Amino acid sequence: WTHAGSFEDEAFKISQNAIGHVLGNYTLIDQNGKPFDTKSLTGQPLVISFIYTSCKYACPAITLNLSRAFKKAKRDVGNKFKILTIGFDTQNDTPARIKKYGENFTQDFKNWIFATGNKDTIGKIARDIGFKFRKKANGKFDHLNMVTVLDRKGKVYRQVYGLDFEPSDIVDTIKLILNNEKFIPPQKAKSLIGRLKLFCYTYDERLGTYKINYGAITAIVLSSIFQLATIITIIYLLRRSRRQRT
Repeated sequence: WTHAGSFEDEAFKISQNAIGHVLGNYTLIDQNGKPFDTKSLTGQPLVISFIYTSCKYACPAITLNLSRAFKKAKRDVGNKFKILTIGFDTQNDTPARIKKYGENFTQDFKNWIFATGNKDTIGKIARDIGFKFRKKANGKFDHLNMVTVLDRKGKVYRQVYGLDFEPSDIVDTIKLILNNEKFIPPQKAKSLIGRLKLFCYTYDERLGTYKINYGAITAIVLSSIFQLATIITIIYLLRRSRRQRT
């Protein structure tokens, strides 16, 4: 994301509310052009990420971190889990493009599936797991930087946020599921620093590096200052009112 506002707040809320939801059974097309049902992936932990193949910054960064988690999980638990990466730009994310994208991160398409689908199917899967996105006028998308982990029954178990999550965030969650343990969620990313991690990375094509989007930071800081000022004002008015009554 390149700015903060009501869309971002709503997207975060939707992702949190989806925890506990069960993914329905839908038909997708894998990177080789073969259809499969999402139900075929149940029975083991399933990690889902949404990307669009023309994305130059957030999606590749998320997928790169996911590839590190994939390698670590393979070492730690073998083939007892799967990853599903879904291209949500239904006009452009063809099986051929999604495969080319996936080859930048893995050659193991048995355990890490890259898939596409029609607009209706993608919308329903996104709804089930709490992923909100919208297309912008320039053809790019606003979306939450997140990865979703489902348990063996296809239920949303945890949302992992940000571009720079640790492989252990994914792997430890997979282990909890395999050991039938309850996940204790960390503090929700509602703090200023947490929100910056979700929203404020952009890609500098000239330098080929990620940088902080100071426009987004300014918007968030101003919003936080306004909220703090509002609270202080309310406290002041309440105290003033009490003094006048006495």
